[in-house]
Amino acid sequence: MKRLLTALALFVILGAAAPSCPPKPPPPTTTTTTTSTTTTSTTSTSTTSTSTTSTTAPTTSTSTTTTTSTTLPPPSAEPPTPADYGFPSCTGPGRTVVRPFPAGTTITSRWRAEAPPANTTYDLTGVTSTAQPSSSYPFSFGTGNDGASAGYRTCFLGGRLADRFGDPPGIDWRTAHDTYNASCVKGVGREWYQILGTVCRGIQDGFRPQESGVNVNNTRFVISDTYVANVMDDCIENDYITAGVVLDSLWDGCHTGISERPSSDRCWVTPPGEQLIVDHLLLRLRPYQLDEGFGYGRLFKFVDNCAEDGQPRTHNDLVIRCSTFLVPDYRLDGGTDGMQVPPGTTVDDSGCPDDPTTIVWLGGGNTYPGDLRGLPIRTVTDRGYWDAKAAEWLARHPGT
Repeated sequence: MKRLLTALALFVILGAAAPSCPPKPPPPTTTTTTTSTTTTSTTSTSTTSTSTTSTTAPTTSTSTTTTTSTTLPPPSAEPPTPADYGFPSCTGPGRTVVRPFPAGTTITSRWRAEAPPANTTYDLTGVTSTAQPSSSYPFSFGTGNDGASAGYRTCFLGGRLADRFGDPPGIDWRTAHDTYNASCVKGVGREWYQILGTVCRGIQDGFRPQESGVNVNNTRFVISDTYVANVMDDCIENDYITAGVVLDSLWDGCHTGISERPSSDRCWVTPPGEQLIVDHLLLRLRPYQLDEGFGYGRLFKFVDNCAEDGQPRTHNDLVIRCSTFLVPDYRLDGGTDGMQVPPGTTVDDSGCPDDPTTIVWLGGGNTYPGDLRGLPIRTVTDRGYWDAKAAEWLARHPGT
């Protein structure tokens, strides 16, 4: 968090170029073969009425042991910060920092700032919410008057949601969706807003970013250094199609990954070039009990209700940088529908050439079966690769 709070106060409305990272050595893979030979002597004795004969015969046995080490990702270079993408410091000059509660406080009902004044930072570092199960958002800002009261340039820091559902939860996906349909943080803002350092366990959705009106295209967001787990639907539900950046976050167990699917029959055309960028994101899918069985959602839920073949698109152009995704298995129907990357996706690993974007696929075979549209996304079939990535992230974010 200290790195985020001391970031340079630089703001650029347009998307920034990918920050560069220093080159790293390639990951080592070591195979060791050991052959051992053992010789023993066996003595047999035969006796006749006139003589005794002893025979000693050597016996040789050979065993070979082959040990192959796991290919581990190289240590990550310093990930980019919100400042690298043009977002200013949340505690810099001209900002009002508000601490609604002292660190160590546990709150049992929702916290919200319906109409934040411009340039306000809400610091909930060290504050824990137990306001679940509920259909209300544990943390929200700018949500008054259906978003029309959204503030300019809001920051939300910290905040922790304690898991009250149990892991695994004692309810199925349908009950969670219909009865407890909330996200850990809902943010609505103008010009830009930031959600930094939030930890959420046990919730329907992780984050729900939103503009102050439908398709008004008047804001962008950054979500950075966040952790979510036991998410019963979307890691992020960006169904109002807001431009944004997800940075250096570990989303360790969601039914569905990233959603950009407007509800019902809502249709609009997103401006060309509007992007959702994920940079140094670690995202793992996990199964939940569905109506049709126990299984997984989509990695990218970019279903376009309004266009043929994705043109013109309602969803953002997805840009993936230096990220890792774990997909444990096929969806329930056994097919690959819903396992593809969205049309218009770009993969830019120029900042991490030795540690590129990777899908850890555990469903059998050596190649991820979903349509990657020819993009340079590699497949790894070793769960240890994900575990090493997650452990490294947690080591850089103590107290998560």
